[in-house]
Amino acid sequence: MVSVSTDDNAPVGLRHWLILATVQITTLTFGMTITAANVVLPQLKGAMSATPDQIAWVVTFNLVATAIATPLTGWLAQTLGWRNLLFVSITGFTIFSGLCGLATSLESLVFFRVGQGAFGAPLLPLGQGMILATFPRRLHPMALMIWGIGGVIGPVMGPILGGIIAEATDWRWVFFMIVPLGIMCFFVAAISVGNQEKGTARKFDFTGFIALALAVGAAQLVLDRGQRLDWFESPRNHY
Repeated sequence: MVSVSTDDNAPVGLRHWLILATVQITTLTFGMTITAANVVLPQLKGAMSATPDQIAWVVTFNLVATAIATPLTGWLAQTLGWRNLLFVSITGFTIFSGLCGLATSLESLVFFRVGQGAFGAPLLPLGQGMILATFPRRLHPMALMIWGIGGVIGPVMGPILGGIIAEATDWRWVFFMIVPLGIMCFFVAAISVGNQEKGTARKFDFTGFIALALAVGAAQLVLDRGQRLDWFESPRNHY
């Protein structure tokens, strides 16, 4: 993954902490995007002239894309290499976050949110894997604890910062605020993360992936519309 030994006796230097800072910030930023959009849904509803069901797609499709793309992380890492996958994820996630702020219609915003979720999905498993491969085993508990703080704080900070920014400006800046964080993560990763050769990629299970995508999409649809349609009493929730 990275060019740092995981020997228990290996010294810990600046590169270790830069890698930890990189994955913590990316995890925190991704967590913020999941919850920050919730507080601007009323603004989005008016700006996009959308119904409550339609505006919920902004959150729903992002979660579905994240859930579907996350299991691909292992295969993508073996195919592209951990370093390349990290850069692709940060770049795509940052670009789509900016595009969300530029969206002019509900359809384009939902599409950009799907891209945001799909590109951001590998950041969480990548972060954990990079920490385990970088730090000596004796420091794994401490490093994972520090990294986990970002995963907890991110979703909490999202609605707070999103509400403050949306109140002071408008909903677009809730997405624009992600862009400088993504750029910072990219440059810190370029400095700290070493080169890594591609692994031997396993055969991709297309059938399993399609089945997973359909199952996750159907489950999310039930959860999203269940309360309004009286859950399984509605014929729409019978699959």
